[in-house]
Amino acid sequence: MDLMDEFQARRLVNTYADMILRISYQYLKQTYDAEDICQTVFLKYITNNMTFDSIEHEKAWIIRTAISYPR
Repeated sequence: MDLMDEFQARRLVNTYADMILRISYQYLKQTYDAEDICQTVFLKYITNNMTFDSIEHEKAWIIRTAISYPR
């Protein structure tokens, strides 16, 4: 299994971490729970070696994954 390189991981975090935290906090009203969801979304993305057709597809997947995370 190929894990993403550091550049790709940094891009992912820099691009989406704030959005995932805001979405998760809206649902849970707990900072630590929102942080857990953020970490879980990134781990799922990285460990499943996700590939997308476009940046919009990637963003949509991240949003859906953050929203559908079991609460």
